[in-house]
Amino acid sequence: MLRVAEATLKILDQHGITGLSFSRVARSAAVSRTWLYKYIGGSDQELLAFAVETFGRIYARLDDSGSHRNDKEWLRGTVARFGRLLDSTIQYPSVLPIYFKFRGSENLVGKTIEGIERIYLSRQTAELERIFSLPAKTARLAAEVLLGIRIGVAHRWLQTGMRQKVKKEELLVFLTRSLIPLIKAGKRGSL
Repeated sequence: MLRVAEATLKILDQHGITGLSFSRVARSAAVSRTWLYKYIGGSDQELLAFAVETFGRIYARLDDSGSHRNDKEWLRGTVARFGRLLDSTIQYPSVLPIYFKFRGSENLVGKTIEGIERIYLSRQTAELERIFSLPAKTARLAAEVLLGIRIGVAHRWLQTGMRQKVKKEELLVFLTRSLIPLIKAGKRGSL
């Protein structure tokens, strides 16, 4: 299934929505069109939704547990998910260009991205409120900043020479040292 999602996003990145076809995806993913119809659906919209949702969940780590008990567990989980995001960015290089190309658009891809972000932000906001006792408005702002950091650093990791200059472990240590003070500073200046 992941192979189909990856093939769909590669074709979308290279040819746009109008270049997407079941034949192209089937050929690229080494499955039959019949298989696609049976397991994914019969329309381009279903194929797109499947691919974007699949990778959106990987990138947002929506399936990871968010039940951290304290700031140390939250930090450990957040940094681990960040490391997996960097790995996924390299493993699936078509995903971020799709994100930047379609984020904010009114089509299915844009709406799916928006929905995934909404879930991520909601979960992150709730955790920040609970763990750091942040007011709701401040927790939401912190969640937005964290999402921006994730997407921005992942983009630089993929598109610039950042990963040749900085080891992943060094970046994760930097994040480990920086995130809690950043959030606590936000708490002092609550909105």
